[in-house]
Amino acid sequence: MQAIDMRSSLQLQRDFRSASKQCQALKPCSFQDSFGGNRPRASCVDETVGLGFQAEIGASPSNDPRTARLTVRHGVDRLVTPSGKTRFRRRRPTRRPPVKITGIETYSLSSPLERPFGWSQGWIDRRTVGIVKVSTDEGIVGWGEGAGGPAAAAVHDVMAPALIGQDPMNRVGLWQKMFARLYNANVAVGFGGSALSAVDTALWDIAGKATGLSVSELLGGRIRDRIAVYATGLYYTEGEFPTRLLDEATGYVEAGFMGMKTKVGGLPMDQDIKRVAELRKAIGPDVKLMIDANQAYNAPSAIRLGQRVSEHDILWFEEPVNAQDLEGYLQVKAELPMAISGGENLRTRYEFKDFLARRAYDIAQPDVINVGGITEMRNVAAMANAFGIQVNPHVWGSPIMIAASLHVAASIPPCPPSGDPEPFVQEPVMEFDRTPSGIREGLVEEPFDQIDGYVAVPTGPGLGIEIDERALARLAD
Repeated sequence: MQAIDMRSSLQLQRDFRSASKQCQALKPCSFQDSFGGNRPRASCVDETVGLGFQAEIGASPSNDPRTARLTVRHGVDRLVTPSGKTRFRRRRPTRRPPVKITGIETYSLSSPLERPFGWSQGWIDRRTVGIVKVSTDEGIVGWGEGAGGPAAAAVHDVMAPALIGQDPMNRVGLWQKMFARLYNANVAVGFGGSALSAVDTALWDIAGKATGLSVSELLGGRIRDRIAVYATGLYYTEGEFPTRLLDEATGYVEAGFMGMKTKVGGLPMDQDIKRVAELRKAIGPDVKLMIDANQAYNAPSAIRLGQRVSEHDILWFEEPVNAQDLEGYLQVKAELPMAISGGENLRTRYEFKDFLARRAYDIAQPDVINVGGITEMRNVAAMANAFGIQVNPHVWGSPIMIAASLHVAASIPPCPPSGDPEPFVQEPVMEFDRTPSGIREGLVEEPFDQIDGYVAVPTGPGLGIEIDERALARLAD
């Protein structure tokens, strides 16, 4: 048997050599394209034969039917031997020189608010965002978010020395290299995680632009072309209650949102409960209502508030306790009827591991500018999905973060799998910040908008957005 295989192999090699020589002798030859037309080429063995074209070489100038024919299609040689047998051989692809990272810049953006608004941890009078720009030797630029304040120092001092001259297409390898450097510098969590997130997102943007593919296509393709969103707003403002708050809520209903989220934990508990009750009355029973404490409570207090607002059909209670309080989450989850969500402040799969394994969340909310970028958000989403935990990305930033989150959400499978998955049930949903932001509205040429409660996933290369660099300069500190 071995001898027969050896003879077959030798015969195949002779057939290919014979066919190749005949191809070279037939200059010019014609290639039949996928539309049936003929396109001339200078040489039938030219390495530039492209995808979608077929080169079929006749036997010889005399068209001797006994001679082998060679077909080249999609990088595979198809040889028909004189005896009529068909053989295949994959051609070695010609690899282009790698793109190289040549520069990394960070920007701290700031935009003042006309009316400050509050949450459980304080008041906000201006919107701020950290941006990173990664440049390459081919002129391709990638954008990421998360590199503000001390995170910018981590980008320049810890990560940049390991990135300059590297191939940005090697996203997983560079993620590991960046994480190792941050870990050894003892800043892998906190602002280090944000720095890592910003650069990783920029590398995905570059990879998409270099290949002509969107980030969601690089992730394996889209399960959905648009993502269901809910309105994030209903913060505290001076003199808001009840008129301004309820007008804002009914405006979201009229705009087509299927749900909305309000803050709790910034007022005495009785006042927060009254706000929730009035909101439910204003929006009616069919619109979903969520509450977000932003880590305001200990477990007993969170349970008490949750029990008192449960009659108002709260879909989920977000960050009821400190982000690192695993036992507190488990205690709250065991006592309340609504879903419990969290995770926006966790970094990497290593911080998520115990929360997911012990099912401390009903809904995981990784944040692409905290968790470790697109690379790590994909890992966390896969872990959560395996545990049957819904993933609803947390989003509150610039169009860069919105675009990155949309691409990841487009690739997250329904949880659990379903023939007709429903948003807020099996399908991932995403928050859509409606608070004022000059950065969100001004940084790109075409800001994101929702239609009937959905936002379309960008289809252009990379993140699919165009940064307005004049606006960037204007918003930079």
